[in-house]
Amino acid sequence: MRIEENQVGFIRFMPYKSDEVFVLSTYFTSKQDPVRGGYQKPDNFRYMKNWYCSVLEHGLFGVIFYDKLSPDFIKKNETEKIKFIKCRLGGMSLNDERFFIYREFIPHLPENAYVLTTDINDVVINKNPLPLFKHSPDKLFLGRGNRRVWKSGIWLLNALKQFSKKFNQPLSVSFLFYPVFNPGTIGGKRDNILELFSKMTLIFEVLGDDKNYDMPVFNYVLNKYYFPKTGKYDGLLPFGLAWYFWYYAYRIQRKLESEYKKKRYEIASHQESVEENDKIVAGFPFVSMFSWYENPSEAYLIHK
Repeated sequence: MRIEENQVGFIRFMPYKSDEVFVLSTYFTSKQDPVRGGYQKPDNFRYMKNWYCSVLEHGLFGVIFYDKLSPDFIKKNETEKIKFIKCRLGGMSLNDERFFIYREFIPHLPENAYVLTTDINDVVINKNPLPLFKHSPDKLFLGRGNRRVWKSGIWLLNALKQFSKKFNQPLSVSFLFYPVFNPGTIGGKRDNILELFSKMTLIFEVLGDDKNYDMPVFNYVLNKYYFPKTGKYDGLLPFGLAWYFWYYAYRIQRKLESEYKKKRYEIASHQESVEENDKIVAGFPFVSMFSWYENPSEAYLIHK
């Protein structure tokens, strides 16, 4: 258990309606940031300012899970609708830890609630997503990465190899051609989100270390249960062999290019970001394209 005792009792006193949106995020300082390196400073309002102000602006409920913020900081920034919950972190990376905390917390929310989980330092709520969620209440809403597929970047390829080496089940070759979904923005009905996070945390427990697996685990679960994609070489070629081929093919291609061919590797429009079936909706209009720094934007969320 990561949430400290008696930290969720406030929910029954909150003035929520049956179909409110609860926005969940984290502010942890006791472990190193697995992406940017270094440690976040405690009590730094600027770190969460844009997220915090956007939650306030749209009248949403916000929950910030933390480990070492001061009582004075919490007292100054807690409101009727924005609450802080203290946690004890486990042995996973910060990015992976959050899904255990969300899984533990979400059952305390009202049954008809909608849940939105986001990064806290590079995501803002541009529009209240409740109408979008209510239009497709049975679907999960997901962010997209800026790369088209998993073979379109060295970081993605290395993350996938690290995951495949530690996981106890073989990956399919088609995963290299799988769309890149971003776990930094996820929304939907309470029970649907809880089911997704339960599936993810089961895999984190199998992996059992702090190597930062959230991207490949998230996409693996989507591929297996929510958005399956297969290819003609699945079952014919081992994943490791295909990985080496595309890893060196990408590096050679980049060396031959005079400049970075952005349109070759990255999604070029909002329309290209959309992936949808009867279980998920990903990309626009739920969220802007990652790292596009859209301002203004027509998306409900802006992710950088």
